[in-house]
Amino acid sequence: MEYEYDKTEVLCLIALINKELDDFDLRNAAILAERLYAIDRTHEDYRFLYAKCHFLNGDFSATNKILKDSESIPCVNLFAKSCLLLGNVESCKEKQKQLWRAGIKRLTHVLDTLEEVPRVAYHWGDDLACVTTRSHMPNQATMYSLLGELYNKVNNTYGAVQSMRRCVEYNPYKLATFMKLCDLAPDIDDFDPLVVLQQVYSDFPETTIIVSQPQTVEFFPLHGKCTHEIKTQGNDTIPKGLSSNEILGLRRYPYNISLEKLRALVCEVPEISDEEFKTIQPEREEREICKEELIEHITKESEMKWRQEAFRTKNGLYHRHYEELKSSASIQVPLVKNELQESPLPLEDPTEPNTCKRRLSISDSDDGTYTYAEKRKKYNEHFNSPHQTQKNVNVEKIFYPNKYSDLPQSSPLLNHDLENTTKTIVEGMNQVLYVVRIIAEAYQHQSSYHCKETVLALHQLDDYQYESARVLCILGTVFYNDADYENAVMFFRHAFVLEPWFCEGIPIYSTCLWYLDKVSELNLLAYDIKANANHQYEAYIAAGNWAKCARTTVEARQMFNEAVSIDPSKSYAYYLLGHEEAGMGNWYKAGRHFGECMIKDRQSYHGWYGMATACYALQDFEEAGALLEEAIRLHPRQPVILTLMAEVQNALGNHGIAMEYIDASLSINPLQKTKDLKKSIEQQL
Repeated sequence: MEYEYDKTEVLCLIALINKELDDFDLRNAAILAERLYAIDRTHEDYRFLYAKCHFLNGDFSATNKILKDSESIPCVNLFAKSCLLLGNVESCKEKQKQLWRAGIKRLTHVLDTLEEVPRVAYHWGDDLACVTTRSHMPNQATMYSLLGELYNKVNNTYGAVQSMRRCVEYNPYKLATFMKLCDLAPDIDDFDPLVVLQQVYSDFPETTIIVSQPQTVEFFPLHGKCTHEIKTQGNDTIPKGLSSNEILGLRRYPYNISLEKLRALVCEVPEISDEEFKTIQPEREEREICKEELIEHITKESEMKWRQEAFRTKNGLYHRHYEELKSSASIQVPLVKNELQESPLPLEDPTEPNTCKRRLSISDSDDGTYTYAEKRKKYNEHFNSPHQTQKNVNVEKIFYPNKYSDLPQSSPLLNHDLENTTKTIVEGMNQVLYVVRIIAEAYQHQSSYHCKETVLALHQLDDYQYESARVLCILGTVFYNDADYENAVMFFRHAFVLEPWFCEGIPIYSTCLWYLDKVSELNLLAYDIKANANHQYEAYIAAGNWAKCARTTVEARQMFNEAVSIDPSKSYAYYLLGHEEAGMGNWYKAGRHFGECMIKDRQSYHGWYGMATACYALQDFEEAGALLEEAIRLHPRQPVILTLMAEVQNALGNHGIAMEYIDASLSINPLQKTKDLKKSIEQQL
């Protein structure tokens, strides 16, 4: 069942996106723009704003793909700009030429349809109005979000969580911040994102203030007047035949600048001592400190063992050869057409409304329960009053104030309109908040590894919002975390078909395909993304997973190394690289990579589990058990981790504890390896 979006809801969403762009919170702007684009994929204005967010995030390839069929002037202009920038970084001369030609063709076509207007007849007021309509102070929510990111960079998780919580308390539309808050929450005791969700994501009351406050900060103050004579044309006042010294004397510039003055311009970053910083940042919790000490101990020990191993094997010559291989890797993924014919992807046009697949409802019966699309409609019927159509006529006075600038601020007509439209605006804000709240709730469940709750939460969305790449990737990720790779691939595949430029889910998508040995689909995915200059990190991971299936482990390792070099701040490539080394029996090198994975993302179970596998292989069972305890605390429902913990406890002689972990693992996913381990322990007992 389709849902017709209200005009006020759309205007509220557009205003929120522009506000995020003005505050330079580009990631949250992109997430909100995804909601706008999901409403109507063919709407030129929605496309433009969605593509603009990607462009400002530096993803020119996504901008190019989104706008390739658009015809409006803003869309064509941005499309041509993306062609220019993509051509600048394209290494293939032929592709570079075609990109630039595509931009020229589209721009020329638009310019030929426009009427030439002399500059004296141009409406300059539309340009000059940008000072008042787009410039404003960043709000507290934006600054708290930025503060939280900075605290996270200095490993102060408590400070990051508190700052991000303040952010969403000020502005519940900061969905990107809430997602990050859910990721960091496991390391903070007595903090539950679900409580924040319930407290923060409630509807705005009708008494919410809508009108703007008078601007108290003058962005461009004009103090005094210019009293100097300005020469606009000619140079008749300048005498001819002047010497060089006399020419320099025409202006009173301080030409003789000393070296000390130049040196003073070279500013070093001011140093803040540890003692001074302690007075600034919130005090860290004991769990954070213990966790950091454990990571430091394990990584140092792993580094020392690796160096000993390198010295023992030809004095480290193998390590040197390994680094040479790392620096020479490049993506070489041919498109294997004969393999693709075996299992073609369900290609469909995402712009056609009829191609959106109708998902299953929990109840389509006549027992009185609603389908999820019907629930969305019932919710909005709660907001829509009989007088809403009449109120929407006046809504534009809030969103387009320049149209009504001729009305004085004390005008009775303006005050009357504001009173009548306030309720309608609040209803529109709550409709946007309804969608944001559902996605926030689903992400909170996903970050806590609750698969069923995540699926049920997202099923509250209407079909337009549900059929979007971010929502589908959330579903794919939660199934991946439950080791249900078949269902994970189904959601990731659909997301790729709908929005092939959305690459956040590509690393996990390609890993699921590797688990299922789907070489053909991996080949297509890696081939498609390798040309995306803005997502080379994801491209190398996809190529590495393909190489694991179709080529050699050495080539896969090279690809993962390149991914690490492109973005060393992300943890997943380290995790995959550690498994490649483990597969070759290089457990000391694997431990180094798993240690880096732990450092880059301390709240993810990947690094802890990976390091535990290395310790288990090296028969350091006590260390492996300690690492697995943290991995299970972060993800208590991962059957593979529970099985490994059972193996560790069995090796330590704790057979009863091992059986408890085996039963817990089998209750989640009855893996054959776990069943075999259970039989082996039962024989020992």
